[in-house]
Amino acid sequence: LLDVDRTQMTMANEPLDRLLTESMRDLELPAVLEEAAAFALSLPGREHVLASLPVSDEGTVLAGLELVSRLMELIGLAGALGLSNLVPMEGMLSKIGNPAVILEAEEILAVGDMLAACKTIQGRLEDLGDRFEPLKRQARKLVLLTSLRVRIEQVFDEHGLVRSSASPELSRIRDRTRAVRQRIQQRLEGVVHDRDLARIVQEDYVTVRGDRYVILLRPEFKGMLDGIVHDHSRSGASVYVEPLEVVEHNNEVASLMDEEREEIRAVLKGLTEEIRIAKEDLLQD
Repeated sequence: LLDVDRTQMTMANEPLDRLLTESMRDLELPAVLEEAAAFALSLPGREHVLASLPVSDEGTVLAGLELVSRLMELIGLAGALGLSNLVPMEGMLSKIGNPAVILEAEEILAVGDMLAACKTIQGRLEDLGDRFEPLKRQARKLVLLTSLRVRIEQVFDEHGLVRSSASPELSRIRDRTRAVRQRIQQRLEGVVHDRDLARIVQEDYVTVRGDRYVILLRPEFKGMLDGIVHDHSRSGASVYVEPLEVVEHNNEVASLMDEEREEIRAVLKGLTEEIRIAKEDLLQD
């Protein structure tokens, strides 16, 4: 009987839904929403406007108008709230329902930007007078997730790169890589400034080819220096050579770079798990 009742209710609602859709089309509501959405400062704001539906409750309409009125007044007095850089969260947050997913750095940074915006907005609105109470009530609904925001700030620098301090292991790997690279530089600089090799040295600097440190020599270097050719200049007058004495050190750098990538992946995995736990709060914000 319950199933029959639900079916009848669904069939009864279908004409109403169709009527509402046709009415919105006749009133050109989609075109109106497109015009309004053009003023949105962020993509989530634009999507929210385009998804708007008519509201019949007078109290809800009046409360919304009051909120918009106070917000316009605030923007006129103190400028925009700084929401233009926000990006949609729903797609990214939906995919972490899969426990195997690890978010990219850019996605985690987007979460950090949103949480920073929440903190800033709540702070600005709480300092306002009673006249702006409707806005303050909205701000109090924001979930700041301070520990998550701080952790993201600890992991990424101002350029969006993972800091060495993101984990003790990452710090150790980068310190070791830096030391090995310095040793390679010193040895290769000794080669290019060796007077006995001056005849075959094309340029007196150290460069990189395929993530390996090399030096630029003339093709006739063979017989004077043992090494591996990695590339040729466009003219063919020079070759990029990795002297055998630094091959082992270059191999160590390559191995350390693999370790660094794995450790960064572990850091991103940890942050993804924290975001996964906070998913519902993030969707609310």
